[in-house]
Amino acid sequence: MKSQRICLLISMLALYSAIAACQSESPTQQASSPTEIGPGEIESTQVVTSTPQPTATPTVTSLPAPTQTVPPPSIDGHVTAAGSGEPLAEARVEIRTGQNLDDLVAYAQTDQDGYFRIDNLPDGVYYALAFADGYARELYQQVTALQEATVLKIEGSPLTGINFALNDGGSISGVLTIGGDQPAANVVVSAVEAKYAWADVHKYHAASDENGYYQISHLPLGEYVVVVEDVGYATEFYDNTYFLSLAKIVEVRPPEEIGDINLQLEPEGKINGVVIDDETGEPVTNNKVHLNLKGPPGAHTWGIVDETKSSNTFSIGRLPPGKYLLSTRSEGYADEIYDHKTGWELATYIQLEEGEEESDITLRMRKGGTIRGNLFDVDGEPLEAFLVDVQLTSTDHASAMPYHTEMDGSFYFHMPPGTFIVYSMFVPGYVPKYYGDTYYPESAKALKVNSGDKLEGIDIYLELAGKISGMVFAADGQTPVPEAQVYAFPLDAKIGAGAITGPDGAYIIEGIPSGRYRIEVKVPGNPTTYYYPGATDQSEADSVIVSAPGITEGVDISMP
Repeated sequence: MKSQRICLLISMLALYSAIAACQSESPTQQASSPTEIGPGEIESTQVVTSTPQPTATPTVTSLPAPTQTVPPPSIDGHVTAAGSGEPLAEARVEIRTGQNLDDLVAYAQTDQDGYFRIDNLPDGVYYALAFADGYARELYQQVTALQEATVLKIEGSPLTGINFALNDGGSISGVLTIGGDQPAANVVVSAVEAKYAWADVHKYHAASDENGYYQISHLPLGEYVVVVEDVGYATEFYDNTYFLSLAKIVEVRPPEEIGDINLQLEPEGKINGVVIDDETGEPVTNNKVHLNLKGPPGAHTWGIVDETKSSNTFSIGRLPPGKYLLSTRSEGYADEIYDHKTGWELATYIQLEEGEEESDITLRMRKGGTIRGNLFDVDGEPLEAFLVDVQLTSTDHASAMPYHTEMDGSFYFHMPPGTFIVYSMFVPGYVPKYYGDTYYPESAKALKVNSGDKLEGIDIYLELAGKISGMVFAADGQTPVPEAQVYAFPLDAKIGAGAITGPDGAYIIEGIPSGRYRIEVKVPGNPTTYYYPGATDQSEADSVIVSAPGITEGVDISMP
């Protein structure tokens, strides 16, 4: 779903008159301060009646015209249950900003009729979300992922009719232990939708009690990754792995609670150091220092970031044992890969044992040039909270870390002198793409960056992605074939993709644009290539049509 922009341009004078006329019917309100939560209060409406005055007054004094009061910008709406349409009292509505919804601007609780209003909102761009006991936490327009959210824009006028219809919520629970038996109390555990886990945004949180028990509530229907990333402990995914790509998926079907999602925690490692200007040796502040754990082939995970703010020292904990790539991003400096390396493959890695602390690391920042652009859909609408990155032309990673696009879809990189390509990555619902209107790195438009350069307008336009699903059977048309490699070869489409069948022979190919495809199947240990619907000769293959963002189902292949 592409992001939308809402800007209701209402005459302030007309609005004030309407509010004055209807003030006695205004809904329960909650103060916008984020420091406390409580039930709303209905403000009493005072009626002022004009009283006749004596007529003969010898002296007439000119009085200034009364100042007209303009109501402050506000957001109001209604929260109901999606199934029944019944109003939800004491539901919490929040207005947030930030790439991870980490900045709470204001909130309100609904009255007995499900209404809310949040006043005194400054002009700006916001996300709105709502949740209630027993119901899922949802963003405005009944979506659960930040990348699909509708953005609210305030420009001096109120926004009305910001309504929510909440679906049932499920939960995930379990026990956190240290060393397998000691309860881990007051430790934060998170759940993030598996579909968007690589973007690392919009998490659901809970803290364990004195017995190590936790329960993450308000979860919509879907698949989740569960992770502990709290101070004092190594970041760990369920089921006992340090790598996101190896995490076990937890399926939530509201209103059920999925229990026994237990994790055994290990002590954290740390890496400490300083950031300096390579030329002057002076401290460099306001840094983002990024650590990425190197895994076995096919095993990848999130990076861990420390923001130094007013200091040039950093200390990054929550580290499991392993080899780490260290990189830095600082305003006004080029991205740095330790130690002055051009890409991740050539980086100097730091080895860390379980619970070990490594110090005396110096990161030396250099000047560079700027690459700046926006991520859009094909209609020119901005795509916020997606990831954009920079590679060398050899396709090795070249930036300190990927960039989450801002609410207007913008991104920027400061890079050292060199030649780079820019691409979108992990964009569920859309097809990843390289700058230069291509899906392949070898045909991407290379950008030569010199120190002091400002390369702007590096915009990428993404197409919606479609899917193909089906089964692979043996010759009898009934026995499923697991671990078969299924590939959608593009005939008039721009890019292909593949998938591997599960134990039941099922597959689903995602991330492909609209177009016509030939479906090819290979089974390990078998040199023959099979084609949909069940041929060994390519000329006898039937084509499959995909219309994004839909899914083409029932593409079953029987191997002759």
